[in-house]
Amino acid sequence: MSMEQTRQFISQIPHIRDRSYIDQVVKVSKLSEKYNFDGILAFFNHHTFDPYILATYIIQHTNRITPLIAVQPYYTSPLSTAKMVQTIANLYNRKVDFNLISGSRESEINEICKELNYEDRFEKLNEFSQVVNGILRSENGFSFQGKYYSMQNLKVTPRISEELMPNFFVPSFTSFGQKISANLNGSLLIRPEPITAFLENKILNPQQENCAIRLSLIARASSNEAKSFANDHYKESLVDNVKLRMRRNSVSKNTKTLAKLSSMQRDSYCDEVYWLGGIKSGGNDPILVGDYEEVADYLLKYDQAGVRKYLFGELFSEDSFYHASQVIQCFNEKIKYVKDL
Repeated sequence: MSMEQTRQFISQIPHIRDRSYIDQVVKVSKLSEKYNFDGILAFFNHHTFDPYILATYIIQHTNRITPLIAVQPYYTSPLSTAKMVQTIANLYNRKVDFNLISGSRESEINEICKELNYEDRFEKLNEFSQVVNGILRSENGFSFQGKYYSMQNLKVTPRISEELMPNFFVPSFTSFGQKISANLNGSLLIRPEPITAFLENKILNPQQENCAIRLSLIARASSNEAKSFANDHYKESLVDNVKLRMRRNSVSKNTKTLAKLSSMQRDSYCDEVYWLGGIKSGGNDPILVGDYEEVADYLLKYDQAGVRKYLFGELFSEDSFYHASQVIQCFNEKIKYVKDL
């Protein structure tokens, strides 16, 4: 497997907590840029700000970082989504990428599109993404006839250059997501299992080198310091235990798999580095815990399996970005060493 493709590192904006939220978004965006991250995720649910508007706000306060906008088909039409890309590109000469979501919160799905089952939502997401991509790339008018969308010779201007075209991330553990990703030449985005299971389950196509994983890091100069911080920072509660049991019945295969794995691990460690304490205490991400080199070595194993993009959660302070940057530096050195062999 080639080691040539450039790696990308992506952070995420914080969750809304109080009126200082917008200031926190700007702070995290600037820290992401300071520590050489390539992108930042603006996620979507019914309790967040509009991710498109947040993306323009991030662009106004940074110089180069690319917002990764969570896109839900029931929230905007393909035409309005394409026009937002064109507008941002022409106003700021900056690009945005898209994180295509079908919805994982059943309560929100039931509020909006209860009539669509799990497979139907992915089929609609597939059509939506094809239409957005087709509108942006068509030179002579775009036509499409599907189950959910149809248009005839749609012409949209002004066109944008190839370097400002969005990349597509598809967060799915299933054949549905793999199909959408393949259609768009996009990046399959998953929260990975421990590396041994990740390799055994053959999550990725061996020929595909455009995959992304989503997890968090707790890395320090020593492994003991990292593990001490992890244990102090994440505390399980009875409420968290109930949530974990509920996640075992999630429609998301990825969420269900990690919830079941978390329930099986008494001490939360699946190996020396991969830790499920964050999920057990109400979080969403598996966490790599260890010293800088241990965590970098673990990431390298995913990289050798075909991963090229890394979305790190829980980076909201200068300190957390610093420690993550030490891992990335160590990781990049290992990549260069392997390449030079």
